[in-house]
Order: sequence, then structure tokens, then C-alpha cells
Amino acid sequence: MRSSIADFCLASPKLFLIPAEHLSASGIDAPFADVLFEERGVSRAWLQRFSEAFALYFERVSDLAVGAPAYWRPPRCANVCIVQDAIGTRPYYLPFAQASWLLYESDFDPTHSTLEFGAYQLAHVERLSSTGDPGVAWIHNLGYFLERSEAERVAFAKGCEASTRPDAPAFVSLGALMKEVSTCSHDQLGPRPPSTERTARIGFAGLNVPEGQQASFQAIAKSFLAESHNATYRYYEAQRVAEEGDASEPLLRWLAEAVPRVLVTDQAGGVLWDYERPNALDGLRDVLGGIAPGVATSLRQDWALIDQHSCAFVSALVEDDALVFPEGDLDQEDGIYIHPDRRAIVYSMVQPGLRTLAEEAPPYHRMLVGARTVHEWSHLAVEAGIVRVPESRANEHADQQRRLIEMFDEIVSAAPTPLRSTAAEEVALLARDGCHLGELPLQRVGDYQANLLAREFLSPAETEAYVRANVRPLIDEPNVGPYLALARYAYEYQYLRLIELADPFAYFVATTWFGHSHVESGVVSLSEAKALFDVVSSLFDCHEVDEARIRVPGRG
Repeated sequence: MRSSIADFCLASPKLFLIPAEHLSASGIDAPFADVLFEERGVSRAWLQRFSEAFALYFERVSDLAVGAPAYWRPPRCANVCIVQDAIGTRPYYLPFAQASWLLYESDFDPTHSTLEFGAYQLAHVERLSSTGDPGVAWIHNLGYFLERSEAERVAFAKGCEASTRPDAPAFVSLGALMKEVSTCSHDQLGPRPPSTERTARIGFAGLNVPEGQQASFQAIAKSFLAESHNATYRYYEAQRVAEEGDASEPLLRWLAEAVPRVLVTDQAGGVLWDYERPNALDGLRDVLGGIAPGVATSLRQDWALIDQHSCAFVSALVEDDALVFPEGDLDQEDGIYIHPDRRAIVYSMVQPGLRTLAEEAPPYHRMLVGARTVHEWSHLAVEAGIVRVPESRANEHADQQRRLIEMFDEIVSAAPTPLRSTAAEEVALLARDGCHLGELPLQRVGDYQANLLAREFLSPAETEAYVRANVRPLIDEPNVGPYLALARYAYEYQYLRLIELADPFAYFVATTWFGHSHVESGVVSLSEAKALFDVVSSLFDCHEVDEARIRVPGRG
């Protein structure tokens, strides 16, 4: 029988997902490699090449992190999207933000790549997930090539020439510059090559470039910028011309007839279509213009899913007026939220990670639409007390809360000398607001309660997508010090217990750089972190859904 994780990873015909928990320093584990071979037809040769490249990435980036710790972090695992439909998938798309990478099947195909090219692509996409800029990521990574032999650099250049990636011309330019790269030097990597030529410094990369090579490097920077724009333009152009015709009128007719329970708004929150006035279509008609059929179908599927989930949730309430609706300003960041006056889900035509009028929903977008919809309804149920700590577990909850505060006090008091002032500052900052580190995870307990309820109304794939999108590294978060990050991780780790992971803690450590940011620095040991997270788990496990007030699907 096909597993739910296989369904999730193979849900899109455009790409397949290698989940982080099935990756290690040696590549894809055998059970999941068998899934890809048997259910997606991925060749054994491809699987072997990917694992070889992943192992090489791990080995080399580990060495770089030791040799140049100011510029390189250790390697990590992520949810790796492998694109099979390069034309139909938006370049640089990350379905789960910093918890996912996007690469191309051709990157690990011996016909269109080399082992050196594949290994570098893993290092490149990791850097891209942090910088968000293809034109900057390669500069950060130039130190990688200073550590390579001439033969390895030649093999990389051959892979560039063979590549069929949408942005391949930029890598061809980089591959052609390997000899020039070898004349550079790095602040922390190896001896500086002998030269009397003056150099220009690229501070953020720790790189020193001979003045005579600056023009070549500037040309590559322009190439990466141009090719990223070209690849993205070709993608949107392909979406536009994929099908002939204007599909706006069929979409509007469907809205008037199906009447999904949703409010469609513009960027400013103005209502373009209202399910209570289904025939008032002019506002949305003006926005849709000559929308392509595939894009129209995608919007219809989004709106139908919101209607399906909204109706299922509301009909499950035992009392019609059970929910508590928000007051004041609305959080519109995710493009899907509850309208307090209309008591319905709002779908903004400005969606995060989606140009709603120019492209079909990318893989996993719709799963996240479903999850966000139910999460919004679930928050209202939490506010109404439908998810709570029953009286029978109140003492257990209080005991665990006291233990959590004690554990944070112990961790802060044991702060190593270099971190003592940091720990004191973070504790003092919270104290000014009357808060303790151990109370921070509980400030977001409402989110966990909403997730606990939402899981009952979502498909396993929707829950998987939501969880993987919400557990990611905090190492680049502004104004989040190590102890504040520990408190936040203690909460966010709880998401992982909502899906069927054999070892949630191992997934957390492998994907977040927690060992680098917290264990190696001396903030906490792995065993202490696990014990801390387990206490938060025990606290949250005291919460229950009141099934006397909401009919949970599949029960009773």
C-alpha cells in the first residue's frame, strides 16, 4: 500500500520531493530511493549520481565550514524538490521557504551534467535559500572553487556546458572563468597565490580578486542577474501562451453558479467578489482581463477548496454561534484570512509566492491554501474555548509549566563565558515586558491548539505541507538571539509532532543548523534541548478538543 509520504512527495507531475528525513551525509536512503524508482520511474543511475553528489556536497561544505567558519556554515538536509518539467515550474521556487531547495533532474543526469556540477548545485541552492538572490549566491560561493583541483574545476566547467537548466548560460559563464577564479585568494582558505597585482576585496565573501579580473567577475554577475530574469520571463510567457483564449467569463459564470463561500479582494483589501452578491461580477471582471484558461482553472480550484473546507468546518460546529471573531486590524500577510464582519475567508488576489493572474498554482501551493483556510477557522474555535486544558489535567499542566521555567533558568545560568552577557541581555529584555524565557513557548500555544484542531479537518498532505513550511532555520532571523531562538524552537518543534515522522528531533537537528548555532556554541547540549522540547510537548499534550462542541470528522 502506498504510504502517505509517497503521496505527498509525488503529488505533482512537475517535480518530485525528496524529504529531508530520507537524506543523510551519504545521500538518499534505500527505502525512499526504492519509492522513487518504483513509483516515479527515476532510474537507479540517477539515484546513485544524486547520492554521490550529495555526499560530495556534505564532505566539501563540512571542510569549508571548518576552514572558513566566518563564511560557511556546515552542510544540512532540506526538502529537495527535483524539477522534471523545467518549462512549467517557476525558477527559484521554494514551496517551504528555507526548509526546501529546488534543483533540476538534469543536474544529476550524466548526459546533462557531471558529478562536480551536481555537487556544486547543492552548495549553490543552499546559499540561494539564504540570500534569495541568484546574482549574489555564486559570489558567496567562489571560495568553494579555490579548494578544488584543476581537474575538478575542469569537470565542473564541462557540466556547465552540458547543462539544460533554465539559467544554464550563467553557469557556462562561471565555468569558463575557472582559471581566473584560481588566481583569487580568500581570507580563511589556503595560502594566497603569489602575485604582485593589486586586488579588490569582496568583503561578504572573504574574497580578494586581482584588479585585472574585476571586469570578468562583473560580467558574470550581470550574466546571473540577466539569466535569472530571462528564465523567469520564459516561465511566465509559457504560462501565458500555453492555451489560447480568454477564460475570464467561464470563471465568472462558475462563481455565480457555484457560489463558493469566499470573499475575493484586491491588494488593498477592497472586495472584488462577494459570495452574498454572486452576480455582482464587474469588479472582478475588470481585474481578470484576458486570463489564460489554466490560470483560471487554478483560481477556481483555490476558491472551491476554500469553500469545501469552510463549509466542512462550520457545519461541524454543534452551536451555530460558537466562534469568536477577531476585532481590529487583520493580518493579511498570508493572503488568506478571516473577515471579522463578514465571517468568511478572504482570498486576496495578491498571494505570497504566487502571481495569481499570471501563473497556475505551483506545486504544494494548494495544499497550503487548504491548510491556511482551516487554520484560520481553527483559531476562532480556540478563542471560543473549543480547544483547552480540561480540569482533570490542570495540575499536570501547571507542573510542566513550572518545570519549563526551571529548565530555562538552568540553561541561562550555565551559559558559557562568551555568551553570558548575551544571555543576561536577552533575559533582561524580556523582564522589561514582564516575561520569562520559559513563558515564550506558551505565548504561541494558541497556534498549536489551532493546529491540533485543524489536523482533524485536513488531508495528510495538507498537514505535511503546513508543517514543513513552518519549521525552518532561525539563524538568519533579525533580532533573535540564541536564547530567544531556543525558546522559539521549543515551540516550533511541536509542529513536527503533527505529522508521521519516525524521529521529529532528528529532522529538526538535520534541517535547522541547530547543532551549529546552539550546540557547538555552548548554548545547550542536544540532550538538554531534547529534554526541554519534551517538556513543552508534555505541556501542549494537556490540550484537548472539546468534542461536545465540534464534531471531529471520522469520530463518533
